[in-house]
Amino acid sequence: MSSSAQKGRFKAVLTKYYPVGTIHNLTPMHYPSLRSPSSADAEPFWRVDSDAGTFCFKKHRQAKSAHRALFEELFQCKAYASGASVPELIKAEHGSTYVMYEHHRWWLERFIEGPHHSWWRAELDGVQCRAAGAALFGLHRITSDWVEGGTYRLTQAEIAAGGNEEEFVRANNPLVKKVLGNALNSIDNVRRALHRVRDVENSNLNLWVVNLDRCQRLLEASRTHIVSLSSGNDIGERVVVHGDFHPGNTIFSEERVGAIVDFEHVHVENRLYDVAYGMLMFGTRWEKSAGEYSSDNYLREQFLMGYVEAGDRAVNVQSAEFRGYRIISCILVASWLLELIDEFRIDDFTILNCMEHTLADWRTLITPSN
Repeated sequence: MSSSAQKGRFKAVLTKYYPVGTIHNLTPMHYPSLRSPSSADAEPFWRVDSDAGTFCFKKHRQAKSAHRALFEELFQCKAYASGASVPELIKAEHGSTYVMYEHHRWWLERFIEGPHHSWWRAELDGVQCRAAGAALFGLHRITSDWVEGGTYRLTQAEIAAGGNEEEFVRANNPLVKKVLGNALNSIDNVRRALHRVRDVENSNLNLWVVNLDRCQRLLEASRTHIVSLSSGNDIGERVVVHGDFHPGNTIFSEERVGAIVDFEHVHVENRLYDVAYGMLMFGTRWEKSAGEYSSDNYLREQFLMGYVEAGDRAVNVQSAEFRGYRIISCILVASWLLELIDEFRIDDFTILNCMEHTLADWRTLITPSN
């Protein structure tokens, strides 16, 4: 379908289902990611300029179940209504935020002005990292009220909207119970992928073999940290966490966070998970060349300070529990990078670079005295 024909179809869908008035411009845009680094491959969204304002028209990821999509929709609507820094989802005429177009779910949300950073090459300063920590606490303050006795409870309105108990049970399953097994599976998948391309002449192949060995040793050394964390998790600290809080999922308006986006990984977990993961993602200079130690303690301190000051709530960064969540954060990033390598992207220096930085940080957590 030509671009002009596609625009015409989108305009017809938007004006039929949403109260947007006359549409003046419909512009294709992209959020590049490590999985889809070029704008041609990246998942598109459309900027909609109309009488009613400026919006984003986005396609929901195809792999999602309908129930999971509903859970994310309910989360975002509920968070926005509670005053969280998230984009407003626009209700369609039939009452849901979603419309079906060419067998996909699409939704419309208010457009937030501000730069969108790629997490692996974001150049944020201390003030922005501090603002990010404060924004994260703002989200936790709201979602902590949704969790009772460590479990997210469906409201009558959510049940009426089609809330599925099975999906919400999954949302209540703390990540620490499955992260180790997922990481071990990722290593096995990548070993098989490298075996399939063992005859390829590529200098990065040997580097990946070395990194896999390092990753396997770190996983074995991490086992006791994760097992103890899983058994000793404080349910009183559970909130609905964002689950993937990094620079790419925040939109800045000068020196403050204008919006938190992407709720693909929201679930019930100890709040320390989001804090530890955010410290890693905001406080690592991913763009540095491999071989340089990548952590930036100043940025990490600013992120943590923003979180603590926003809620007047101390975080014991020396505790075994917090270290456990920091280790889990490294495992999650490593596992995701390994998934990309399983797609035969062993030539991608950016992925290799990010992996080496992740392993360096992980190693300091396992052997902090070194």
